[in-house]
Amino acid sequence: MNQLALLPPETSATRPLLRVRGGLDLATADALLEDVRRLARVAPGGIDLDLDDVEFMDSSGAKCLMAAKAAHDLRLRSASRSVRRVLRLLGLEAELLPCGPGGSP
Repeated sequence: MNQLALLPPETSATRPLLRVRGGLDLATADALLEDVRRLARVAPGGIDLDLDDVEFMDSSGAKCLMAAKAAHDLRLRSASRSVRRVLRLLGLEAELLPCGPGGSP
C-alpha cells in the first residue's frame, strides 16, 4: 500500500518547496491537493514541488498535479523516474516539468 508523506515545506526567498514521498494515487491525491491549497493561502508567490521521492504515481496523481497547477502557481522542481514516465505517457511532461520532455530540472 502506498502512502503519501508531505514533509514540512522549506521556504526560500519567494517560493516554499513542498517535498512529497511515497505514492501519489487515487488514495493520496486529495491529501496533496489540500496541502497545496493550504500552503497557497500563505504563499501567494507560488509553490515549488519536489517529487523526487515519489515511488509510484497513477493518472489520479497526474490529475491532481494539473488541478494544482491550474489553481495555483505550482512548479515542479524535480520528479522521480516513475513520475516522469507517467507524465510522458499521458502527454503532460512538457506541461508540468520545468525542462520539458526528457529534461532534468
